[in-house]
Amino acid sequence: MFLKAASLVDEHFDSSMLVGHNPAITEFVNDMCGAGIDNVPTSGLVELRLPVEYWSDVGYGDAELIDFDYPKRSS
Repeated sequence: MFLKAASLVDEHFDSSMLVGHNPAITEFVNDMCGAGIDNVPTSGLVELRLPVEYWSDVGYGDAELIDFDYPKRSS
């Protein structure tokens, strides 16, 4: 579902934000970059970099994890 949504982003945009619930969002993030994240908590933010020229080229395993943050993250 998230992969399909990402592949349909208008090509005029250089970035996009997908919002979702668990367990789907955690599974999507791990499928995209193999990060091994146990859980993307409520209000968690995951930033990925995709090495694609067109959104329609997005695929699992292609992304690089740039940042993972959430409100209760300990310093």
